[in-house]
Amino acid sequence: NWYVDSDSEDSSIYSFFLEQGGISMPDRDYYLKDSAAMQKHRARYREMGTQLLKLAGFPAEVAAREMGNNMEVETAIARAMTPRDQDRDEHGTRYSVAQLRQLSPDVDWQGWFRGLGLHGLGVAKGRGGAGYLVVKNAGYLKQVSKILREIGVDKIRSYLRFQVVYSYAPFLDLRFEHVLLSWDRNLYGITVLPPREKKCFFSTTGAMDMEVSKLFVDAYFPETSRQAALGMLLQIRQVFNTSLQHKDWMDSATRAKAVS
Repeated sequence: NWYVDSDSEDSSIYSFFLEQGGISMPDRDYYLKDSAAMQKHRARYREMGTQLLKLAGFPAEVAAREMGNNMEVETAIARAMTPRDQDRDEHGTRYSVAQLRQLSPDVDWQGWFRGLGLHGLGVAKGRGGAGYLVVKNAGYLKQVSKILREIGVDKIRSYLRFQVVYSYAPFLDLRFEHVLLSWDRNLYGITVLPPREKKCFFSTTGAMDMEVSKLFVDAYFPETSRQAALGMLLQIRQVFNTSLQHKDWMDSATRAKAVS
């Protein structure tokens, strides 16, 4: 998974983050726990994936094999992931691209960054680069490199084929939609497809959230409301800073940093 967010060391700048990802079920426990509920989810997931691949044109036997390969890859990825309760404390560390290649040598990082249009990543913008590269879950990336090296090209291909079909299934015809609906019923209890206009709305806001939000603000959020919101935030900050003066567990240097 990758995204752009406030830097882990300097919140005044934005950095490019890399973190664990690559599984399609909600959490690693869905792949690794042996409870009856998780076994049922895995069986339904395998069934859903096989149906999608068949709809995409794979013969039944090939679709089942492809999904089995995908399941093996995703399970290996899930095993490499940091558990969610530990991941909450993971803030990330700045890496150079060379350090990232050393950590995870079986991924063509330079080619991938080029494909994203990123040049000079890992170097601060003020120094001529594209910005810092922050790596979370370094142990995960090291394990993924090993998975790519050892699990075999055929299984990686199966994984990539399924990910393409699964990613685009919500935008294909209703046969795909109904397979996904059955899967959502299993996971979340969802029993009906949303109205088409809602699907269009959420697809647009999900893909262009900042742009759509700006249109809303320009049309419906007057300057007076903005000033009122800023005034409220200023008051909250002032009260917070005042409260810091009475925290006896903070030394003066820490208190000064907190206020700033």
